[in-house]
Amino acid sequence: MRRYLSENRLKIAAIIIGAICLFWIFWFPEEAFPAVIFFDVGQGDSALIRTGSGPLVLIDGGPDNRVLGQLGENLSYRERGIDYLIISHFHDDHITGLIETLRRFQVGRLIYAPPIPSSPLGEELLAVTREKAVELVPIKREAAIGLGPDCGLTIINPDILGVPADENNSLIVRFYCSDLRILFTGDNSARVETALLASDYELSAAVLKAAHHGSKTASGDAFLRATGAKYLIISSGADNRFGHPHPEVLARAVSLGMIIVRTDKEGSIRVSADQLRAGKRAAD
Repeated sequence: MRRYLSENRLKIAAIIIGAICLFWIFWFPEEAFPAVIFFDVGQGDSALIRTGSGPLVLIDGGPDNRVLGQLGENLSYRERGIDYLIISHFHDDHITGLIETLRRFQVGRLIYAPPIPSSPLGEELLAVTREKAVELVPIKREAAIGLGPDCGLTIINPDILGVPADENNSLIVRFYCSDLRILFTGDNSARVETALLASDYELSAAVLKAAHHGSKTASGDAFLRATGAKYLIISSGADNRFGHPHPEVLARAVSLGMIIVRTDKEGSIRVSADQLRAGKRAAD
């Protein structure tokens, strides 16, 4: 009888230990932080910023609901909230996926360049933020957001640079944390790049997200040089009708010794500080 009880206790202990291990694996995945994941959302933009224990930041949401699957793959089961949701600008290929994201995740603050357009999609987005009590944070000039020790975001509205507003003007976001420095340029054109070069804003970055999916309207030689980026990340859809990325942009980046990594070729791209320190390829 004693032997039977002992065996039962051992079995129960083994089950409990196994359950704890599974809990740890699913709820606390082993990943290197800080990290940024550039989601493969087709012809559009979306990226998740993770510092580890700090706030979660999502920039843009792509042209459809593929962003939800990407979030599911990159967030643990206990992570159901997004602290900051940043909209670079209000093109459909940047915001369509955010409607369902706002419905399914608890979003703390939505950061954007005003005004929110009076389009059907813009109005639906605004209605969902009201329904979910999301705090709206319009950036008319610039802002700085702390994400933890030595980690943060600087955000610039091109309006502060004196660049006349057009449909491609986007918030410029620079993320820094540990050895990881990434510059997000939305769909900004060469006009914004020229204005940034004439300003005293910090542009240095190890990784640059190519503006406008690699369009020839941006990613000028002087701007690429000023960032000093080693990696150029291009978010675009396979065989898209716009011809993104443009061969001129690719040739320019290659001539500067930059490593080009594309979502249309390699799927979602994860970049961590550990990778950069080890000199590994951004998509590895």
